[in-house]
Amino acid sequence: MSEKILLTITMLVSDREDTIEKCMKSLVHLRETVPSELIVVDTAGNEKCMEIVRQYTDKIVRFEWINDFAAARNAGVKLAKGEWLMFLDDDEWFETTEELEDFFLSGKYKKYGGAAYIVRSYMNVKGTSWNDFDALRLGRLTKGAKFVGKIHEYFSGLEPPFYYAKDYVHHYGYVFKNTQERYEHSWRNIRLLLEMHKKDPRSSHTIGQLIQEYDGVGEYFSAIELCKELLNLPGCWDSLGEARSATYAAMTEAKLYARQHRYEDGYQFVKELLEKPKISLLARGILNNFMISFCYQLKKYEETLEYIERYKDSYERWIPYPDKKLMDAFSACGKYMEESELKRFELVRIHVLVLCERWQEAGDCILNLDWQSKEQKILPETPGDVMDVLRNLPYDSRYLDVVKNLKRSFNYSRDMYKVYDGASREDQRKLMAYFSLLPPKDSKMCLYHLIYAGEQKDFGLAVPALEEMRECGFPFFLTDKLYWDSLNTLNVNINSYMDNLSVYEWMELARRVWAEAAMETCESAYLCLIRGLDRGELRFLYLSGLMMEKRLLSETAPRKNDALEGSEAAESLNEKTEISETTEGYLVVDSLMNEKPDSEEKKKGDSHQEKNVSEESDDNGATVADDASEKTESVVFTWQTLDLYELWEKVNQIAQYWVSCAASLYREDVFLSDLIQAIPPAYRFGWYIMQANAVKDEDHSLFLHKVADAAKAYPVMKELCKRVITEDAIK
Repeated sequence: MSEKILLTITMLVSDREDTIEKCMKSLVHLRETVPSELIVVDTAGNEKCMEIVRQYTDKIVRFEWINDFAAARNAGVKLAKGEWLMFLDDDEWFETTEELEDFFLSGKYKKYGGAAYIVRSYMNVKGTSWNDFDALRLGRLTKGAKFVGKIHEYFSGLEPPFYYAKDYVHHYGYVFKNTQERYEHSWRNIRLLLEMHKKDPRSSHTIGQLIQEYDGVGEYFSAIELCKELLNLPGCWDSLGEARSATYAAMTEAKLYARQHRYEDGYQFVKELLEKPKISLLARGILNNFMISFCYQLKKYEETLEYIERYKDSYERWIPYPDKKLMDAFSACGKYMEESELKRFELVRIHVLVLCERWQEAGDCILNLDWQSKEQKILPETPGDVMDVLRNLPYDSRYLDVVKNLKRSFNYSRDMYKVYDGASREDQRKLMAYFSLLPPKDSKMCLYHLIYAGEQKDFGLAVPALEEMRECGFPFFLTDKLYWDSLNTLNVNINSYMDNLSVYEWMELARRVWAEAAMETCESAYLCLIRGLDRGELRFLYLSGLMMEKRLLSETAPRKNDALEGSEAAESLNEKTEISETTEGYLVVDSLMNEKPDSEEKKKGDSHQEKNVSEESDDNGATVADDASEKTESVVFTWQTLDLYELWEKVNQIAQYWVSCAASLYREDVFLSDLIQAIPPAYRFGWYIMQANAVKDEDHSLFLHKVADAAKAYPVMKELCKRVITEDAIK
């Protein structure tokens, strides 16, 4: 090339056979466009790599590796003939060089003393995670310009102002096979940096690099000590280069205190440093950033609000700063001075105001935020904060716009639901008006939408929630009475939305509701679920059985009679009824007479009981039979008014429902064989009660045995069966 060389490109080549050709190819267009030369410094003597290199350049310098990156690069600089120098390594390759080409061809380079391109360092082999760093790797080749530093070397020919190109190189040099390999790489760097630090203990650049390496391997104590050492250097804030390193040290020390939850240490460190008048604007903003977190963690809420204002002031002064990237050592500090941080702290302000119960101020802050902005992120606490504010302020239509704009980014969280669940019914109604504007994205929000629709008597409001519940498979069988009441108010045929459930799944879900929910809830659920069902349909029969069973158990539940407790009447009513299993496998009843025996008869009776009374365990393994000689405190219960005839009629009706369900599901021979033990307990209960009813007037002993079988089969009805047997036996 006869033209004057404008750009010299130097490259260290070791043994990266996997990337060297990518690197060389990525420079071809730049070299063809801009008058340039390529000088390769061979540090490993890898012949395969050199074969590839020779296809692209004949300017190759052999360098015997001496653990000194600057010395290796300077070996290439000695041969350089260009006006400018650009350097890179053999494990990096450009995606494109368009902007760098324009930088030289347009003459822009004449206005600058240096330039940077982006190094995109990947964090994994797949390349799905990376960090971008503006690397100042282009500078004027002035007399005496050279590389400095055994490790993390820099080019002395760099002088501001700097140009920052958006072209970037791919770099996988920090992707390691395992943790051990990464640590070995870092400790190699640390050893070289410690040698440099020993020779020049006042070099802020070297100390800054050491801080970065110690931070990377988790040596936080060493990193903090070096931060303090750098910040105590005389004149560490005087020049631009010194201030860059000092800013990085201040940021790292504060970051490490936060990472270790040493909030009090961080608070004291930042407070002392902020009192110094000479620190950089970037450092002041970063320290205000960390101080917000320290104050919040220490529950210094007034100071938290104060430092949010200070950070805002620092941010506004930082925006017009002429060369932000120049101040940002390692591209690690600028992220603390971005608009997203400012928006985040506005949410922190709201959270602190909520904690202080300053509702109106928090509400004003909510209204002042631009919720439509894509940059407006949401903190985990924000949903709960917003709900708390809306709950504690009068209803205001201006907040409707806030809620509408939150549809895109609002995170439904436990905090938000916790506010609702803990609110009074009046406040819940107020929150419902806001919730109705949010999409029903989960089962809880669907529930809120349906309750609100019921209160408004607007079926149209319920449709999106019902469709979402069906689409996403959210449960329709809930134990919330307001839910069922709303569905009844809207006359919703809920079964039409559950067409994806089999009959068996439907019945099992219904059974769970009836087992867990209160009586009033079951009544409301029953009215809703039978809507649209044919009276002879299996689901209708099953539901009717559940409902009648629930009602009967509610009607006959024993209640504590405080008026009788401790009185003489209590002694006469406090009967103990035992059910034990005989060798024949049947349940028999012993009614202990309530008349007190004489002392001799008592001893005889006690002895008899010790020999004959056997203990039986309930479903959980707890003993239900007590030693009759053991004295217990009298607790009197009275049954609600249902005579034996009424009780038996209702038990029969329930049994008929269960038998009807069973007849729809099983062949008749199942009931006439041992297979009956495999069918659900309710159906077995129904079958035994039907058998008992058939022999009631003909064979009294068999009747009692069948009722006992029913009690054993279905624990839910055990107490009622005991009552039937007991009262029948007494009569």
